Amino acid sequence: MFISGVQVRDFRSYPHAQLQLQPGVTILLGPNGSGKTNLVEAMAYPAMMGSHRVSNDAALVRQGQPHALIQVVAVRADRQVSIDVHLTPGSRTRARLNRNPVPRVRDVAGVLQVVMFAPTDVELVRGDPAARRRFLDDLLVCQAPRWAGVRADYDKAVRQRSALLKSLAAQRGRGSGISMDDDYTLHVWDQALVRHGAALTQARIQLVEQLNPLLAKAYGQLSGTSQAPTHCQAHYQPAAGEIPAGASVEQVEQVLHHQVEQSRRQELARGVCLVGPHRDELVVRLGINPALPVRTHASHGETWSVALALRVASAWLLRGGQHDLAQSPIVILDDVLAELDPARRQELAQILGDFEQVIITAADPADLPDQLEGRVVRVPGEVSVLDLTGSTLQPQVAGALP
Repeated sequence: MFISGVQVRDFRSYPHAQLQLQPGVTILLGPNGSGKTNLVEAMAYPAMMGSHRVSNDAALVRQGQPHALIQVVAVRADRQVSIDVHLTPGSRTRARLNRNPVPRVRDVAGVLQVVMFAPTDVELVRGDPAARRRFLDDLLVCQAPRWAGVRADYDKAVRQRSALLKSLAAQRGRGSGISMDDDYTLHVWDQALVRHGAALTQARIQLVEQLNPLLAKAYGQLSGTSQAPTHCQAHYQPAAGEIPAGASVEQVEQVLHHQVEQSRRQELARGVCLVGPHRDELVVRLGINPALPVRTHASHGETWSVALALRVASAWLLRGGQHDLAQSPIVILDDVLAELDPARRQELAQILGDFEQVIITAADPADLPDQLEGRVVRVPGEVSVLDLTGSTLQPQVAGALP
């Protein structure tokens, strides 16, 4: 799979911009603030129907404009697919697949498989558990787009249940009891949370099991410790308690249902939803005896190696461990190389050489490893940009790295 073209209108800093791409390595080279990250953000957006930089789509619309448009054309197994995304602040996002409107934007998620490396990836290791949960869920959607629906259904159950618990806690604070209708409604959302939460929890557990051998291999290569393949391991920790290895969805439902019952009094007192996979954690550990959490014990270099290894393992997993280019995800490195020492740059470049398309942004050519050879696109320059007055900047032919 590779992206053959991207076009945006009123997206971030661009009134209008378009760029044609091809398989292999493409390097977007330009000074900071020239719009490189905006372009790759637009390329990756349709993969997860969201930005890797912000959670609010309003920030993606150029200031003073009512809406923004992203158009991405990709090729997979000689078949072309086009995705159009229409962003309007204060209104729902709309999307078209091959020019046909889709009833739900989540139906587009997963059609385009992208693995994005970004400076914020360090938060996968040192940040809040929410970043690691999103990492797992995004990877699930890339593997099988149906998980976008499961996640949306679960998020809805959590929102509705949380709102009801907050309302009931306020009633109790005023000395009012819980009516039969409220009790019934809470029971309905309990069932929804347990049903969708169990499916999501089991899927995450299975995903971590698939990811672990690839994570150990990737960390070994990136950190220079390939002789210790078990040096880096991830562990999924459900907040609901221990879940037996190989548990079925039904067994996970039983664990969640028990936890819901056990937490009822505390939830009603606090007015918050305390049960479910939205409170789970992914813990990554280094070492064998003892294995210590990366979040609290790793050095800066180890943290970066783990963060990169998580992304590399994701890309390998999506490719199915094979060198089938039709299954190869699009790999994007957004200003990551400048964060790495020369040894890690070289290792990462060697790993990524097996993917059909790699897109890299860089401000300084000196940050690029020697073995990275490909088309160089200067930004601004070869990117066709329409300015505010309506004149088009003339494209420049990409040349060799200086």
